[in-house]
Amino acid sequence: MKKVSLVLFDFAINFWIWEALSFSSPTTLLIQIALYYFVCYALFKRTIAQYFFADSIIYKSILSLIFRESLKFLVLSAPFIYLLENNYFIYPTVVLLLTYLGNLLYFVFYKRNFWENLSHTHFEKRNKPKWYFSLMALMLILAIALIKIYQISHVKTNRFAEVELSPFSANVFPEYVDFLKDGKTQPAVDYVFSLFQKYNQVILCERLHPEETQWDFIYEFVKDPRFLKNNTVIFTEYGNPFYQSEVDTFLNTSFPSEKERLQATAKLMLSASGIYPIWSNTNFFNFLVKLNQLNDTLAPQEKHQLYFTSIPFNWDTLQAGGLEKVWKKNDSMASNLIIQKIEESKQANIKPKSLIIMNYRHAFRFPKDTTHESVANGIFNKYPNSTANVLINTITNWKGFLLFPIQNGYWDGAFEKLGNPKLGFDLKNTPFGKDNFDLYISNHRKRYSYQDVFTGFVFWEPLANHTISSGFPYMYDHKTEILRRAKKQGFKNLEMGISFESLLENVKKKPINRNRVDYFKVLFLLKNAIYIFLSLYSFIVLLLLFLRNKLPINNVNSG
Repeated sequence: MKKVSLVLFDFAINFWIWEALSFSSPTTLLIQIALYYFVCYALFKRTIAQYFFADSIIYKSILSLIFRESLKFLVLSAPFIYLLENNYFIYPTVVLLLTYLGNLLYFVFYKRNFWENLSHTHFEKRNKPKWYFSLMALMLILAIALIKIYQISHVKTNRFAEVELSPFSANVFPEYVDFLKDGKTQPAVDYVFSLFQKYNQVILCERLHPEETQWDFIYEFVKDPRFLKNNTVIFTEYGNPFYQSEVDTFLNTSFPSEKERLQATAKLMLSASGIYPIWSNTNFFNFLVKLNQLNDTLAPQEKHQLYFTSIPFNWDTLQAGGLEKVWKKNDSMASNLIIQKIEESKQANIKPKSLIIMNYRHAFRFPKDTTHESVANGIFNKYPNSTANVLINTITNWKGFLLFPIQNGYWDGAFEKLGNPKLGFDLKNTPFGKDNFDLYISNHRKRYSYQDVFTGFVFWEPLANHTISSGFPYMYDHKTEILRRAKKQGFKNLEMGISFESLLENVKKKPINRNRVDYFKVLFLLKNAIYIFLSLYSFIVLLLLFLRNKLPINNVNSG
């Protein structure tokens, strides 16, 4: 109990310092802990936790102390840092576990850690701390816990700065801000059009599927007269190509009333669902409505064309569970379909431009790994000199479940300093492009910079303005068909994380459910949960010692 208390108390102190400085990298925490132990031992011969337990380290020389702490760092922290900072997960994880297991076995047999034996260091008992120091520590720790409990209850986290940015980060912004000021950027829509002057295929990297403001940008681009002059067609990641004829009919139909247009769009969303029983995202529904309205104003030969590129299949003949065998091949299927359409146009002496909208990893290009299966890689492999891809400002997904701002918020911070202008620019040879690619982490993935993965970047609306929305008018009218498909598909609604039955009940009560995107809620709660746990644990341990008015007398063999 005492050993655990010592470790957790010292970790709590370091965690509070780390959070107070708003460092976001776990690596900085581990390095800070190593420095904390060395400085405390060198100057005071004990850490703050050991002070309250009246323990003190004994060492022969400063060299033996350096040797001890270096061994500790190499065994406990270095493998973990390597694991955090590299994308090769399997082997570092095995080495890390074996290292910890080896030290545990050594401790079981020898009752001491091996770095203590090798460095000839040990601990002995010293005088008790004054009672009023313990009381002050109690009050401070309790205050920290109460403050964090209050924050969880009251602080909103939809602004990246409230969670991630360091108070010292202003010193990091200038190179980004200076670039944005120097005139090498363009308005976001103009920038994408400039790419079409050099490339035939432009791939847009979509944010989270349900996020709405990104589709405002896409429509601003599509409705521009320059879009028609380029003879541009649209490809979307979702949508079942088996029902392509329904898209063609919809986009070429002039509806007598707005009600009929909305009803027809709701029905089309069944086909726009790809592998899902229904595509419930409001943003694409609204885009289709506006695209049909736009086509109403155009001549037949000018009307916009849109192609679905998900897995082609017939819902009526699909066997239960049949999608599980093929849905992971959707990248190769989508890229092959797009290439087929482009080649058919060439054979017909038509040279259209292609706006290809893909989500997240499907839009990534990994030039050093041409076998990586993504739609972008497939298109780049076929048309390496006539394809570009553009990242729309978004967030990074760390280890699969924690959401962080790109580059710990420095990109967003630079745009915020300039009033969040809607801009676009090539990434090559820019401060943004040279940054390490932190948007995606995968097994056996080499390191890339952003300019390796993307041609350009577009900033459209700050993170605080992002909204997600699910549901649309007349969706509930298709309840029977949606549930019939859900039984065949066997998946939950992966985008919303709920069953289709629950989704339909929500839509019945409220056709459109819209919310701000609280990107950092999980991160915020996790950090504060650690705060509260460590604070309350330390408080309880110190309270027990204070009430007993004495300290344990057994020696400790750890530190």
